[in-house]
Amino acid sequence: MTKYSREKIYTCPMHPEIRLEKPGNCPKCGMALEPMAPMESKAPEIHTEYVCPMHPEIIRSEPGSCPKCGMALEARDVSVEEEENQVHP
Repeated sequence: MTKYSREKIYTCPMHPEIRLEKPGNCPKCGMALEPMAPMESKAPEIHTEYVCPMHPEIIRSEPGSCPKCGMALEARDVSVEEEENQVHP
């Protein structure tokens, strides 16, 4: 894929493989090129939570022991996206 030096890249709505550095018409169909939306390359936010290996429903924000069995809670990294997609009983 070609790297472009300018911030704005123009593409055809019908032929997204067409990418030009200036406005104009698509060489395939003649439609007006539209500016592409800038792509965000944002890394997912990750935080650590602590969970009991025997009782996965026990989740804490700090290390400690499980209130059910006394085992040490184990750290796991969770992205904000994963956390939003979890189904809680």
